[in-house]
Amino acid sequence: MSMVPASAPHRSVTRPRGLCYGASPDEMRMQRAIRRVSPVLAAVVAGCDPVVNVAGANFPAWLICALAGAFGAAVVRPVLVATRVEPYLWPVAIVYASLAVLIACVVYVVCFSRL
Repeated sequence: MSMVPASAPHRSVTRPRGLCYGASPDEMRMQRAIRRVSPVLAAVVAGCDPVVNVAGANFPAWLICALAGAFGAAVVRPVLVATRVEPYLWPVAIVYASLAVLIACVVYVVCFSRL
């Protein structure tokens, strides 16, 4: 059963095709340009990533840092449990994920930064 009265005219609503509802043509043009250029920029920037040679295999530095961050967060967890701090860390998943990212960033700056 329809909630629209039979006498109401049918109106078709056309929405602009863009990421944001109601985007102007200039904004939509900019969004299309960004979608075209983004893969090219990602490919160019990926070439600037330092590479680490481990047993003859080349690994990107960010991968080594991510593993170090995950391992570091896993090592810190028992310390926080033993000191009875973990019950005060809420939400726990976000805290440990943030800790892993922090450790990964510190490892990157210390080991791979060209400062």
